[in-house]
Amino acid sequence: MSTNPTYAIDIQPVGDHLQVSIPEIGVILETGPGEIHRDDAERVALAAISRYERQQYEAAERVKAS
Repeated sequence: MSTNPTYAIDIQPVGDHLQVSIPEIGVILETGPGEIHRDDAERVALAAISRYERQQYEAAERVKAS
């Protein structure tokens, strides 16, 4: 049975946008100007997590293939 990892996101207001950090994958992102809602922060966080998980999967596949 596989488990789904969980990621904490920290959202901080910075002027006219939000700063979003995801400690488990070591990234700090920002929403665009005027994007000040939690939904905006979650959208950029989910995109970053998806990229990270895809990269991890591809790296594991390369190791298997070698």
